[in-house]
Amino acid sequence: MEPDHKHSNAPPNIRQDLETIEHWSERNGIEFQLALAWAVNGQLPTVHIGDRCMINSALLRRWLLTQKWTS
Repeated sequence: MEPDHKHSNAPPNIRQDLETIEHWSERNGIEFQLALAWAVNGQLPTVHIGDRCMINSALLRRWLLTQKWTS
């Protein structure tokens, strides 16, 4: 399932970093309800476009790169 960009007015370079919570959860193997809760609680960066809440993958990647990783 690909992100639905046909209704977005955002430029193409921005649209590729936005995806629905449903698509993001499927792609990352996370239950939809959990991803939705993370988005609602502000644990995932989101942007509202019309009546859709989209996850901003670019902001998420940027935040992940600032985190200290342990093995």
